[in-house]
Amino acid sequence: MPDTTHIYYEWQCATLMYAYDVIEPISRMDENAIAERKKRVEHEVYDLFVAVVPQEIRDNPQANIPAAAAMELTKATLRKAATICHAI
Repeated sequence: MPDTTHIYYEWQCATLMYAYDVIEPISRMDENAIAERKKRVEHEVYDLFVAVVPQEIRDNPQANIPAAAAMELTKATLRKAATICHAI
């Protein structure tokens, strides 16, 4: 996985983790709860990726995600975070 893709993925996961922390904080000491939330968030990020990025790009790990798809993925991530936080 290219380094920039990995950084972007980490940003997506962190954004959703922070959103969930706003509505349901987890103690830093509760490693099991943190791991469970991270796994759930990683699945949500994957679902966003599948919903936004065209199949031919997903099937080719060497392909670059087109700028338009990256922008849509960013919007989808931020909408998801806003939806999570809106539960406040």
